[in-house]
Amino acid sequence: MDSEIWPADIEEIDTNFGDYLEIKGMDSGESFQFMADFVDTVDNEKIEEQLIGALNRPIPFRHFKFTVDNSDEYRQGQVVQVQGEKPNGLVDSQLQENRLDKQLSHTKKP
Repeated sequence: MDSEIWPADIEEIDTNFGDYLEIKGMDSGESFQFMADFVDTVDNEKIEEQLIGALNRPIPFRHFKFTVDNSDEYRQGQVVQVQGEKPNGLVDSQLQENRLDKQLSHTKKP
């Protein structure tokens, strides 16, 4: 992150570090599975075949994105819906884990 762009935000986080939670993104395996799961939702056989082909090529992330970006049907509609589902679940699970960790740390006796 370029610290020159967000100096006030970085200062706020540094000063109040305990008030913030880092949300980790998906690793490459999870991201790949997310794309494969998306293919299962596609009801257009031609696009489904193209997406499967993209996943089986070298640099699957780039080819998958290119295929989706060049498909008007999925570019605006279904992709937007599916993109929100998995990442939101990932964030929700991390927030829940953090809540449980905090609860456990408060209930532990020294």
